[in-house]
Amino acid sequence: MTDNQEKKSTFAFRLSKEKLGEFRGLSAEEKLNWLDAANKFVADFVPEEKRRRWKEFVDRQGDVK
Repeated sequence: MTDNQEKKSTFAFRLSKEKLGEFRGLSAEEKLNWLDAANKFVADFVPEEKRRRWKEFVDRQGDVK
């Protein structure tokens, strides 16, 4: 995949201050339900290869001192 193709497949998501405030107001159980739904969405719709690269990136971050 070229750099240009990679940039086109990048996804970003931003929340407004109002939405963040709504999330802050959720109970612990509601937050966990939201997180579970988000994880299921990623597992269902993000290709395995991309999730593997994300994991490698996160794992490398722990090595940075």
